[in-house]
Amino acid sequence: GTTTGERNDDGGTKNNYRASGNVVTTTLTTPVIDKLDPIISATIGQDITYTIQITLPEGVVYGFSISDTLPSGLAYQSSQLITTTAGGFLPANYAGTVAITSTPSANATGLLTFAFGNITTTADGITTNNAFVLQVVARVQNVVANQNGVALSNTASITYTNTNTGAAVVVTDVTPPSSTLIVEPVLNITKTVNTTTPTSGSIITFTLTVAHATTST
Repeated sequence: GTTTGERNDDGGTKNNYRASGNVVTTTLTTPVIDKLDPIISATIGQDITYTIQITLPEGVVYGFSISDTLPSGLAYQSSQLITTTAGGFLPANYAGTVAITSTPSANATGLLTFAFGNITTTADGITTNNAFVLQVVARVQNVVANQNGVALSNTASITYTNTNTGAAVVVTDVTPPSSTLIVEPVLNITKTVNTTTPTSGSIITFTLTVAHATTST
């Protein structure tokens, strides 16, 4: 100590009140989005189902929504929420409470927004039951832009509220899905006649045959 009797740290074995420890860093889990690959090809008028898997941290996620950007030539038809293993997409039933509060209108194009509000995932320490799936169905439109060989690419993201700052956080898929190719038939038409030397008063029959070309899809 000092001459006044005040205790201090002399760096030795006596009156040593210094202590240190390792810095502990805790990383909080954030929501994750994974959009699965759609079908390889589609024709005009066909429906394409896009499957979006969402994995949430246990607890409450605030102000949650999913944004799905349809490319030109696709129109929204319907959607469904999957929370059980019945669809074959989840390893376990989702443990929590989730519901869509707002969906796009029928035949909407471009940016689609699915609002969920606050989502609560049960804090049970089990990581395999924290996911659910949103499936979005879109129809290939009969428009000039949709030609044979055109690739339709679809992307999605999620948004939620950072409760510390109040700011919106946007998360995108780190592995974007593959595209769907538009396929159209290539047709050949042939015309035949039943006779090339008709006589007066005979009936001539013309036959038109439409068939796929060898390169037709």
